[in-house]
Amino acid sequence: MDTKNSESEKYTEKLDRLQHENDSLRSEVAELTAQVSWLMEQVRLSRHQRFGASSEKSEYDNIAQLNIFNESEMTADANVPEPEISEVKKYYRKKRREAKVICGYTEQHMVPVRLLCFMITALTGGQKIPRHF
Repeated sequence: MDTKNSESEKYTEKLDRLQHENDSLRSEVAELTAQVSWLMEQVRLSRHQRFGASSEKSEYDNIAQLNIFNESEMTADANVPEPEISEVKKYYRKKRREAKVICGYTEQHMVPVRLLCFMITALTGGQKIPRHF
């Protein structure tokens, strides 16, 4: 009988230990769940604060901003005559001239004739080249 009692005591102790462990794990899960929900709420509030619409408007904001523009009128002298309005002379840019196209090339891409004559003279050893070239 002692063996049966000792075995039942072992199982009872093991059952008590497992129940205690189960209770502690359940309370830990509840704490972590509460912590996760709190953190999710903080993220939501942070996003709303960063990207959400601001509602910091009051009835006095518009009046204060409009008074900024009236400051110069309040300090201005009413006896000073208004300046005369004059027209500004119009300015037109010059039209760009069109480049001549010779043999499919524009003037900008062609080498000047004098440079060609110089190069040919240098290559031929100083022989003169007729002007009509």
